Parts: sequence; C-alpha cells; structure tokens
Amino acid sequence: MALDVGKALKSKTLVVGVLSMSLLMSASNAVSGTIPAMKEAFSDYSTANVELLTTVPTIGSMVGTALTGLFANAIGRKKIAMAGFLISAVTGVIPAFFPYYWPILISRMFFGFGSALFVTLSVSYITDLYDGDMQRKLLGWRQAVGNLGDVVLLFVASLLITINWQSTYLIFFLLFVPMVLVGMFIPKEFDNFSIRSALVDDEGHVVDKSASQKQTTNWQVLWLAFIFLVVSMIYNVMSIKLASYVVDEGIGSASLATLI
Repeated sequence: MALDVGKALKSKTLVVGVLSMSLLMSASNAVSGTIPAMKEAFSDYSTANVELLTTVPTIGSMVGTALTGLFANAIGRKKIAMAGFLISAVTGVIPAFFPYYWPILISRMFFGFGSALFVTLSVSYITDLYDGDMQRKLLGWRQAVGNLGDVVLLFVASLLITINWQSTYLIFFLLFVPMVLVGMFIPKEFDNFSIRSALVDDEGHVVDKSASQKQTTNWQVLWLAFIFLVVSMIYNVMSIKLASYVVDEGIGSASLATLI
C-alpha cells in the first residue's frame, strides 16, 4: 500500500519521530563531570590525556558527519539513523563495564561517529520533509528538544556519578528511547523524499521525483562554520574544566559540577 504523503507529513507522530532524533544530540557532554574521578583512576596518564576521553568523540563526529550523506544515499536515512543510535548506545556504555583507558578512548571515538549519523540526519529530515513556517518552527523546536534532553541527561548523570564515575556512562542506554521512536514514527518511504523535488499526485502519493539540485558551499558558509568552530571551542573548554575546578578548589562535588 502506497504511503499517503500528504497525510503523513501532517502527522504529529512524524513530528515526534523527527524531533526525537535531537533529544540527545549533546549526549557526549553529559559525562564531563567524571573527569576529576578519572584523573584519580588513571593517575599514570596526564590531565590532558584524561580530558581527551571526553573530547575524542569529536574526531568520530567529524568522520561520521562527512560520511552520513553517502551512507544515507546508499542504504537509506532511516537505517543510518537507527544504526547511529545503536552504535552510540552500545559504545557509550562500554566505560561502565570496561573502565580502562584504551577501551574507553576507542569506544568514545566510535560513540562520536554514531552520534554524528543521527544528529546530521535530524536536520536533513526537517529541511527535506517540511518547508516554510513549519520548517522554521521545527528547527526551533529541535533546539528546544535538544536543550530538554541535555537537562534530563545531566540530571540523571549527577545522580549516577554519586555511585561511581563508571556508572555515569549508563545514561547512554537512554539513546534507545529515540531509536524506538524513529523506528515507529518515521516511514522508510521518506528515505529519499524531498519536498522541494517530489511530485505528488492528487491523492498525496509520490509518483515521481526530479533530480535533486546539486548543493554547493560558498565562502559565507565556510566563514560561519569557522565562527561556530571558535564558539564550540570556548564552550567545550568551560564544560571540560568546570568539574575539575569545582572539585580541586573544594567548592563542591563532581555531582554538583554536573548539575551546574
């Protein structure tokens, strides 16, 4: 049975599925509060190497972001998004069960790779399925949902860290929640759908699709990317150093730093 595109695009469940992809898009930062405890656990390593455990997902994210489009075109967006959640969930909890430096370093890199897959698609789904006011509204909601996810993750992390630093990584089991929502609410028929190029008949069914326009990147986009790079560097320095500062100066515990 053909998908009724017009009806599907107006479905609230589709909106829930699309926005759920952004619920935990900043999940990697939720474990920054474990740095003081990990510095003690890995005393043979320098502070910079310990802090690397929280920042190394960025390397995986860069690779994942570059490859997401290729994977999505070859396999389909939905499968790639689901794979991203699965990879991040599995590799994200590895430090809880294997609290050793190198397994954590490698797993965190793969965690970043998996995260990039669904975070990148969380934007493309919105821009390809919606246009006009609805598109702009959902892009705003995407950020709000991401902020809500950050609050929940950090609150749960502040509770888990009181047990031990390894337990904090169990929060990544929560990635299975958006994975289930995407699986339930986003039809696979939207894998290659673009509202700008799709031809839809009077009954709302896709009957053909014109060739997608080739996208280009101009210097303004590169300039904005550079500015965002600088902003991200400053933000990450604060999140990485905060927990150590709070604990080392005797201001409070790692749990308090995570809440802050």
